[in-house]
Amino acid sequence: MDQYQKRLTSSVVGALRRPFTSRWATRPGHAADLAMYVVIIVFGVFYFNCYMRAADLTLDATYPELARSLVEKGAYTFDFSPETTFPPGFPMILAVVGRRAGFSPAVLFHVVAVFATLGLLATYELLRRVEGRLLAAGVCVLLGSSPALFSFVTELVFAEMPYFFFSTMVLLLAVILGRSRPDKTHIVGMLFLSLCLILAVTIRSIGVALLMGILSWLVVSLWAKPGLFRWRIALFSVPVILGLGAQLIWTEWAGHRQAPEWSLGGWPQSYLSQLRIKDGDHPELGVATWRDIPERIERNLNNRAAVFSQMLTRHGGTGFRSSPAIIGVIALIMIGLGASLWQEGGQLYDWYFLWNEIIFLLWPWETEGRFVLPMFALACLYLWRGGRTLRNFAVRRPGVAGLSFALIGAVLAVDCAEFAVHASDKRWQPVFASLFWGLLAALGCAMVWLRLSKESPRVVRFLASLRSLMLARLTLPAQAAAVLVFAAIVGYGCSMELQIAHHNANPDLTQEPWYSDIEAAEWIQSHEPGDRVVMARKQDLVFHYTQHRVIWFPPISDSKTLMDGIRAHHVSLIVVVARKNLLWLPPEDLCFKALLDAYPSSFQILHAGSNWWIYRLAANGSLIASR
Repeated sequence: MDQYQKRLTSSVVGALRRPFTSRWATRPGHAADLAMYVVIIVFGVFYFNCYMRAADLTLDATYPELARSLVEKGAYTFDFSPETTFPPGFPMILAVVGRRAGFSPAVLFHVVAVFATLGLLATYELLRRVEGRLLAAGVCVLLGSSPALFSFVTELVFAEMPYFFFSTMVLLLAVILGRSRPDKTHIVGMLFLSLCLILAVTIRSIGVALLMGILSWLVVSLWAKPGLFRWRIALFSVPVILGLGAQLIWTEWAGHRQAPEWSLGGWPQSYLSQLRIKDGDHPELGVATWRDIPERIERNLNNRAAVFSQMLTRHGGTGFRSSPAIIGVIALIMIGLGASLWQEGGQLYDWYFLWNEIIFLLWPWETEGRFVLPMFALACLYLWRGGRTLRNFAVRRPGVAGLSFALIGAVLAVDCAEFAVHASDKRWQPVFASLFWGLLAALGCAMVWLRLSKESPRVVRFLASLRSLMLARLTLPAQAAAVLVFAAIVGYGCSMELQIAHHNANPDLTQEPWYSDIEAAEWIQSHEPGDRVVMARKQDLVFHYTQHRVIWFPPISDSKTLMDGIRAHHVSLIVVVARKNLLWLPPEDLCFKALLDAYPSSFQILHAGSNWWIYRLAANGSLIASR
């Protein structure tokens, strides 16, 4: 009994001596998990009930129309033509739900909210297993309180949230199966992983990064962990084969049905074709050359870091490259990812993140928040690991680290100061950035000096007293400050979400970015017969509201090319909008002005609004009759 009591006492004392965060992060079935589930579900209920209360869709109707086509026509078509750009996974999910519940905005937004909630739950479980509960909880609360996520979930019916859930489930299942012993449950887990992988690939084309990540991980395992290679091959060969099969089937189906309306590179052609153009927003610039690739990579790297930092801090900066929010974030994420890959070849989520970023660095479009949302949690993971790796390096090699800090800080401080001198607005941001880098340079100089003077008894006594001061008096205030900053960021994000929720409850449709297109489409639907072919830039909404055949108004400035296409597609009506939000260049009003100047007798105004016009086309010199 005495020995038993001694062992029990020893185990209890040992447990109490361990840091609280370590025990909280590793103990299974902890009440904190239940608390986080409740917090995430509260976020989900908020998303579920605060969607935009408009009578119909106002921002995009592509996926709902694809789902409606599956239900009503039994075909995967959009605007009376086979859809060959967007994979069918998400429309199939909407079709299953819509067959029973309809396609009202409430139903569609509820589907998106459910997947966003499931994605947060899966993210928490993934990060809890790979880094601990503390980081998992912090990242999920940051993401759940992000106004970028909230506005996306409650205002748009896009495929990112279902992809977020299923791609995270693939990573989570890979971690679970890779750490458990082989038994019968592995077959069920493997089949579930295969299903999630197939759905991820068929929901968004970027799901190919999962396939490339798995293949890279397996190849590296052969070199880094040969003992586990056979086990991983046995575990992931079936999911990879099924995922690749689903991707090849979709690619083959879409490739045989592509029929571009215009001889213009980029969208809506295949994503591989889009990668070839110089600028996705301005396709008339033509095909990219090798000289354009470095500039594209630098631009996308800076933009993705800026979007991530804005989501992380709730603050939009100027995005200059030497800002700590840009180059600092990029450096820490790269260090964290490199450290993860260096450790026994990394894990699946490491290779998936790497391939995802490589693809988007080559992407010819401007970075959007929706492309960063599914990767936000992993980016936070590598940001955390990068900071930890840098701290450990500074402790082990203070001299080298100090010299590096001094040189890098000095160079970036000068660069930020120069940017502040030439900045026309928000000059305080580069000023603060310059101060930040200057402090880093000063810290590096101090570290170098201490390293060179380490034999001095006075320096040794100074370092000992400084260490005692930091441990005794600064640790708790620093932790309290970190908690306060985190709480402030979360609170500010929640307040912004409440503002968006208020707007969603009482939307002013006249202020929506595509209201002019909707207004023009509603007029066409009520005044023009169904056989009229319409040409419009916002193709999905005009088709949704008119149910007419809609030809995309391409960003083509050449009048002859436009006129030849109008005649070839038998266009009767043309919607022209003078836009503030320019998605394509050149804008359609300038394209149409050039067309009108070249063919002045071929068009006549049929109806007009505040900033939009509907023109009808003359056929062989006579105007088409209209009601």
